[in-house]
Parts: sequence; structure tokens; C-alpha cells
Amino acid sequence: MTTKIYDIWHYQKDENDSSHYNDPLIIIRNVCDLMLEAFDENPDTFLLITDDKQRGYPICLDNNMQIYLSTAGNTYWAQNAYQLSHELCHHFIKKKTPIDNNSWFEESICELASIYFLSETASLWSNSTNAVKLFYSSSITEYISELLISRSNIDLKQLSIQSSALYKEMNADPYLRDNNNYIATKLLPIFKKTPSLWEDIYLIRKLNIKDLNTFFTKWSQLAKKENVGSILEISELFL
Repeated sequence: MTTKIYDIWHYQKDENDSSHYNDPLIIIRNVCDLMLEAFDENPDTFLLITDDKQRGYPICLDNNMQIYLSTAGNTYWAQNAYQLSHELCHHFIKKKTPIDNNSWFEESICELASIYFLSETASLWSNSTNAVKLFYSSSITEYISELLISRSNIDLKQLSIQSSALYKEMNADPYLRDNNNYIATKLLPIFKKTPSLWEDIYLIRKLNIKDLNTFFTKWSQLAKKENVGSILEISELFL
């Protein structure tokens, strides 16, 4: 059975999970609200979010009308939020620009979305008058702490060298999660300082450019004026 989030956005929790108490819809709605505001989006196209443990992995389908989560269960709220933030980031990027390029960078940005919006949720809930939110805020903070433990240590500047082993590796397989996570942690302070960057994230798919120097130059040219300085900061991590 699906539950309405907005008029044409619906959520279906894992019906095979017997733990029907502590319905995760509360954090699902929270993540959707935060991300719609940050990306300056509206829930004006159909979207079904389904949690299906049997699927084995979360995904935003190519038709961009369905997101599958694959969490450990309905009581794992932080994992629900982590997976949804990642896939909803893909959804917003695909919504405006169907061309796929710079895949490793998009994957890293969506990993960043998971950390960023979990952090926003923990901050809001830690000051909430809602007893449930207040109780769960510390668990979410602990979950974030685990995400911020680097399991990779790569030289980001190698990603601007097309002949480097790292560049070839990341372009051959953009889903190297430890590397994506490492990149995300380096980007996090910049996005914390300039949250409006989320409004210009869709541009990363629009730019079909292999050369990172040109990519960042074009991104800054197309971005909102208030985001240009932060895009320069991002480029300095890689160039």
C-alpha cells in the first residue's frame, strides 16, 4: 500500500518487514521537504518511492518516475534517509538534463547529498519539540559520523589528468563508493557554506566535457552569480 507524500509523489515502505511500528514516512517526508527547498524544485512530476529489501540496492530508474530503496528494514530511518537523499539527487539532476556525463562526479555529489541532508535533518530534529524526532536525532548524528570516516585517500588532482590511473579508473567505474565518499567529504564544507549550490547541480549533466578545467569554467559561467566563488573553490580541489 502506498502513502501520499505530495499530490503525485507516493511512498511504499517494505511490506515484507514485520516491524510496522516506527513508520519511516516521517523521515522520508522530512528529506523530501529539505531537498525540494534546497534544489528549488517542486513535486510536479509523478514519483513513486518504494523500499524493497529484496532488490539488493537503491536506484533511480532511467524513466525518472520511480526510486527504489533497499534498506535493512522500516526501523532503519537513517538508512532510509541516506538512500533517498542519494537517489533523489539523481532524480533532480535527470529531471532537467537527460544527457549523462561526468558520472563519477555526479555519484560523488549524490553521496554528498546523503551526508548533507542527513546532517540537516539531525540539526533540525535535535531542536524539535516532537519527541520522536528528538529521540532519533542522536542516532542520525552517529550514522553521519560513520559516513565521515574516510575509507579512501585519493589525490583529487589526478582526476584532472586524463592519462592518470585514477582518472581512467573512476571513468571506467563511477561507483567506487569509498572514492565517492572521500570526494563528498571534501565538498561538504563548501556546500555547507553555500547551500544555493544545490540549485546549480543539474548543470553537471548538461556539460558534456571531459577536461575538468573546461568543465568547471563552463559550470561557473552557467551558474548563479552567488555560486561562482564556491564553484571556483571546488575546482581548486581538482586542478
